[in-house]
Parts: sequence; C-alpha cells; structure tokens
Amino acid sequence: MDRIILATSSGVVYGDRTTSTEENNQPEAVRISVSPNPFANGVELSLFFKENSEFSDLEIFNVRGERVRRLNYPHINNRELTLFWDGKDDEGRVVPSGVYFYRVGNDRSRGVGKMVKIK
Repeated sequence: MDRIILATSSGVVYGDRTTSTEENNQPEAVRISVSPNPFANGVELSLFFKENSEFSDLEIFNVRGERVRRLNYPHINNRELTLFWDGKDDEGRVVPSGVYFYRVGNDRSRGVGKMVKIK
C-alpha cells in the first residue's frame, strides 16, 4: 500500500491509501474506495467501517494542503457509506485538474488517500 503524508493547516496526517489507522497503529477503522480514479466530472468515495461509525465529515485538499471541499454527513449507524464529490470547491467553483487528497475521520481515527482529477 502507498503511504500518504498530508500536510494541512491543522497539522500533518499520516495514513495508508486504502486503510485508516490510529496514530498508534491500532487496527484498521475504515477502508476507502475511490472510483473512478482518475476522474473527470465526479468521483464516488465509498467508506467501509469496521464498526458503527462516529465519522462526521470528509475533507478534500489540494497539493498545497488547502482544503477545497468539506462533505458533511450525519453520524451513521451502519458500516457502509458512499459519498459523491462533483469536483467543485466549497464555493461551487470547478477545481482545476491535479492531485487531490481526501481525509475522513474524527479525533481518534482517520483514513486518507489521493485521487487525480483530469480534464
């Protein structure tokens, strides 16, 4: 698996491309599938949780570590959730082609990875 290091204004997040571990290397908490990747018009992010989730949002960052989009979702009581990102920022503007990183989680556990937007 690819190791992801995501630098943001709130700090640095480490994680595996398709799994999430707590910083002290506890067992996987969430598996994330991105399809299609690369994408042109939109992308589905499917989240598969080991246990009932307390996750509350998914954030998308550009290569400079700036958050371009936050996708909020309610606390869920099941183990699977699919979110769709339309390739737009929080202001509704289409983001340029390039590499984007996603982060899902809460204070105890995170999943991170990357995706590529093409024209």
